[in-house]
Amino acid sequence: MNGAFSACYVIALQSFREQWKNRFFQLVAAFAVIALYFGLILREMAGDQQARVYAHFGLGLCELVGVASAIYLCSTAVIRDMETKNIYLLLSRPVPRWSYVAGKFLGLTASVMSAIACMGLAHAAFMLLRHYAVPSYFPAALVASCLKAAVIGALAMFVSLFSTSILSSVVMSFIFWTLGHFLSEARFIAHKLGGVSGAVLAPLLYAVPNISLFGVTDALDSSIPSFAGWPVLFGYCVLYCGACLALSTGLFSRKEF
Repeated sequence: MNGAFSACYVIALQSFREQWKNRFFQLVAAFAVIALYFGLILREMAGDQQARVYAHFGLGLCELVGVASAIYLCSTAVIRDMETKNIYLLLSRPVPRWSYVAGKFLGLTASVMSAIACMGLAHAAFMLLRHYAVPSYFPAALVASCLKAAVIGALAMFVSLFSTSILSSVVMSFIFWTLGHFLSEARFIAHKLGGVSGAVLAPLLYAVPNISLFGVTDALDSSIPSFAGWPVLFGYCVLYCGACLALSTGLFSRKEF
C-alpha cells in the first residue's frame, strides 16, 4: 500500500512539473495578465464602483481561466499519455490503476490551483497599483475558484474515459459546468414535470456538480450573505471528486493497454 501511495505522489509531482513547462500554461498566464490589465478600462464605465467592478472582473477571469484549464488538462491527460507512450511505461511496472488516476488528477489540479493563485496575486497587485483596496473576500473567492476547478476537473477526467473524442469530452464538461450554476432551478423544473420525465431527470441531476454552492464572491459581497460555510464546501468538493475518481478508476481498469 505504501508503494501505491508513493507511485501516486510521484505521478502527481511529475504531472505538476510538466504543466508548468507546458506552453499552454504559459499562454494562459500571459493572456490572463494582459486581460487583467485591460480590465482597467472598466473603471471608465463603473462610476463610483470602480474598485468593486474591477475586483469582480478579475476574480471572474481567474475562475474562467482556471476552470477552462482544468477541463482541458483533465480531458486530455490519459490520451496525451497514450500518444507519448508514457502510459505503457508506467503500467508496465507494479503501479495500481487508482494510483495513476489519482496521481494525474492531483498533479493537474495542483498546477491549476497554483495558476489561479498566481493570477490572483497579479490581479491584487494591479488593484494596489491603481490605489484600489483589495476586498476582504478576495482570498476566499480564490479558494472557491480552486475548489470549482477541482470539482469540474474530476468530472472532466471521468467524462474523458467514456467519451469518443477530446472535443466531446470538453463540450460535455462545459455543459455540466454551466448547468451546475442553475442546479436548483433544474431540480425545480424536474419536480414540476412530475411523472416519468421528472422521476428520470431528478436523480440524474445529482450527477451535475453544484457549482452555485461555491458562489463565495456574491455571498460575501451582498447585504444578505448566503455562504454555506467552508466545511460544507470542502466536504462537497472531497466527496464529489472522490466519487468521480472512483468511477474513473473503474472505467480505466477496464481499458486494455
